[in-house]
Amino acid sequence: MRSLTGVREGSYMKSVVWAAAAVSAALLAGCSSPHVALDQNSAVSVPVGGSLVFSGIVQDSSGTIQWTLDGPGSLSNTSGASTVYTAPSTYDPSANKATLTASASDDKDAKQVVEITITKPTASVGGVTGLVSSVTVTYDERDIPTISCTKSVDCYAVLGFIHARDRLFQMDFFRRAARGRLAELLGDAALEQDEAIRTFFTTRTGQPVPEALYAHSQEDPLVAPRLAAYTNGINAFIGQVRNEPSKLPAAYGQLVYTIDPASTDDLPDWTDVDTVAVARLFQFNLSATPEQDGDYGRWVSTWSALLAGTPTDRDLTIGLWIQAKSPIESFTLAGSGAANAPPSLVASPSTLESLRAAGATLGAASRKLDALRQLRGLIGSPAGSNNWVVDGEHTDVGQAFVVNDPHLSLNYPSNFHLSHLIGSEDQLNVQGAIFPGVPPTLIGRGAHVGWGVTVVGYDVTDLYLETLTVTGAGAPAVSFGGQPVALIQVPQTYKFRTAAGLSSLSDPPPVTVSPPHGPIIAAGPTATTAISARWTGQETLTDDLRAFLRLNNAASVEDARLALEGDPKPDGGSYTGYYTGAQNFVLADDQGKIGYVPHACVPQRPFAASNVVYPYPVVPVDGRGMFEWASGPDGGLLCVPNDKLPRAYPIDGGTGSAKGYLATANADPLGVSQDNNPYSNTGGVPYLSMEWGDQGYRIARIQEVLDEKLASGGKVSLADMQSLQAVHVVIVARPFMQYVNRLLEADPSPIVSGS
Repeated sequence: MRSLTGVREGSYMKSVVWAAAAVSAALLAGCSSPHVALDQNSAVSVPVGGSLVFSGIVQDSSGTIQWTLDGPGSLSNTSGASTVYTAPSTYDPSANKATLTASASDDKDAKQVVEITITKPTASVGGVTGLVSSVTVTYDERDIPTISCTKSVDCYAVLGFIHARDRLFQMDFFRRAARGRLAELLGDAALEQDEAIRTFFTTRTGQPVPEALYAHSQEDPLVAPRLAAYTNGINAFIGQVRNEPSKLPAAYGQLVYTIDPASTDDLPDWTDVDTVAVARLFQFNLSATPEQDGDYGRWVSTWSALLAGTPTDRDLTIGLWIQAKSPIESFTLAGSGAANAPPSLVASPSTLESLRAAGATLGAASRKLDALRQLRGLIGSPAGSNNWVVDGEHTDVGQAFVVNDPHLSLNYPSNFHLSHLIGSEDQLNVQGAIFPGVPPTLIGRGAHVGWGVTVVGYDVTDLYLETLTVTGAGAPAVSFGGQPVALIQVPQTYKFRTAAGLSSLSDPPPVTVSPPHGPIIAAGPTATTAISARWTGQETLTDDLRAFLRLNNAASVEDARLALEGDPKPDGGSYTGYYTGAQNFVLADDQGKIGYVPHACVPQRPFAASNVVYPYPVVPVDGRGMFEWASGPDGGLLCVPNDKLPRAYPIDGGTGSAKGYLATANADPLGVSQDNNPYSNTGGVPYLSMEWGDQGYRIARIQEVLDEKLASGGKVSLADMQSLQAVHVVIVARPFMQYVNRLLEADPSPIVSGS
């Protein structure tokens, strides 16, 4: 076991986090007779003056826990689900042991004993300077660190150090990718990726997205100090690498070109801007779809041109875009039960003509879109995930279960880093998985709430067919609302690594921005048309890090819901909830409640109504002002209201779900695809997406197993949850088997390959 200890005082709690399949419970338990189960191991260390939260449950009994202490220190209370042990404020080597006993109130023989060792503090934590309170770091048998502190900012500082020590190359790669500086590490082969991400990460006003996000974060008293602390910790390790080059991760040695770790040009200090850039990069990877929109546009353009002038021009084109609804209909929330819609949506001749004319421009845009696609492959593309929660009334231990299996690409090292943070003064107690380079815990559990995530699949990206013109003064412009709007030119500087060091790209292209929509991806060969891209992640008055920090410390499912949903301003201004990169958050708390909050900003598209000119908005739309996202008086983006997004949470004393569980698996959460017309939905639900990551087969299997387990008052166990995660039944075969069986009934002779 490894140990890093810190100044004066702190706290420690050994954690066990499941690395491969994140199965957790708000409080885990399970046996046949009364038994006390604690979150802690049987032996722990607590620094002088430090504190430690102990919690547990009495399994198979209605009793409560009685806490008794033998030895130095004190307890906050002697009865209940948890207690706080505080070590003496002075160190006495002859009295540095204590014994804590947790007994069942109705069976004194049912108990657990924890041996507490009071430890003497040392001078520093990994060389991290500027700590304002004590910190202790201890590693468990799975090499997962527990960072205990008095003030949580110090936990985040030490977390930054640990992330950098364990994953510096990975973090350096992520930040360079997010800021368009990969070529400075990899050479000129990465210049296309750098140009593509800098283009896409530019706001409608011509600001780099990371810099604008950082500026907004500095207005937040919760986020700003934690960002600064995290950066301080990372730079503490980078400083060690500069002084001791042998600490440079071996991965750098596998590059084509070597770097000098002592050079700030070769290994720059980490900045807060890097952190918010890495966060936005992962949100981009899990939500933006410019490549898909471009591919669809090229398909429609090509097909429309082939059918031009034929009697079935529009009908055939539209018919091919109609998506048959899934033969297996399973949704997180109840579907509408609507029948399959007839192909009644039509495209006007002018619509098809504009798409035909855009073919060459879309072809020119494909280079930059392909560069984004390649960048995703380097980061690690999502492959489809599962999660579900079961309320306490439907489990064998009376506590809620949270189950999550995020199917991100299997990279080495993993995109996740596991840790446990305890801040006694801020009542922080969070453990789980984090993207190295970002401080909040993304998947895991806090002191009272556990959660899991999967990608939702909202449509939050549009490409625009821009008509190029000039202003009255002759400046390059786009035509919008019948008027020329001057383009914004953002100068760029690119560097790339060579055997001799860094070289600068001569005559680098600027990023060009269409103010109504966003950055120009490419101009057509005749310089009369262009393609621009708009994505919700280019909005920067967002508080995603704040939402996660609040989630990490939520007191209940309701508290977690409020952290994620926030308070959207009706005028389109800043947005205090989780905004970019929609995730299916499933929630459970230590009161047995569950919830489902797939919250993010989905742009309001007034043009995407039931009479929409199909197939908009899933292909590039005309940029002259007819297909705009709604905005408020201040010009800020208006998002679909919270009450029109799918969600479920406890109301009127309920647990959060009438059926006892909530599950997701990248499928349509609400049944808006049930009639295969994404633009016409019941209950006033606006357009959310044209297609989802899964047709419903995976969630169908999850619901099938849970429904069977819970039938007739049944309960599920932790073992049931582990077993369900390992299910390998492929129910996508079922719809096909009915046809295969009919064939076999008509001709029961064996089917021989090649016959």
